[in-house]
Amino acid sequence: TLNLPFTLSAKGEELVVSSWFSGDVQIWNPQTENVSVVYGPEEIPIDAIAFQDEIVVSDLVKGLVWASDNSSPLISLVSPSGLATDGNDLFVADYDTGIIWQISFDGKTPTTKRELTTGLSSPEGLAYDKEGRSLVVYETGLGTDGFEGRLTRIDLPSGDTTTIVDGLELS
Repeated sequence: TLNLPFTLSAKGEELVVSSWFSGDVQIWNPQTENVSVVYGPEEIPIDAIAFQDEIVVSDLVKGLVWASDNSSPLISLVSPSGLATDGNDLFVADYDTGIIWQISFDGKTPTTKRELTTGLSSPEGLAYDKEGRSLVVYETGLGTDGFEGRLTRIDLPSGDTTTIVDGLELS
């Protein structure tokens, strides 16, 4: 069964489901209802997505890791959170620093780590917008009580940000 799903992303006709609550990443096929664990248990996966015929995981303790070989981090980050890809590069949100990183690869080896944008407020969720050639990021921890969020669009070539909607209530 699915273990306390927190995030999900598409992998063909299957879904990649991560849960820091249960400490694992699963692949779920909704048609067959087959569920398999590909990372964990007893880890702290914040997000996981399909990338380069593999599953990449942002783990709160280990950093950015391949699910099949979680022993060494691909990239060390302070607090990796949301992940997205355009199929070539990987985009990673760093919750504590407010930085969105763009990481290029040669096969499975990271070659370039570039600050795409900085100054975001606790970025969590990321999504790649194919048509707009941009990223959409969900920022949290805003407002006087710290319980407001915002959707922000990031232009990939320039790293410039634009607010899509502000004042979202968390949860």
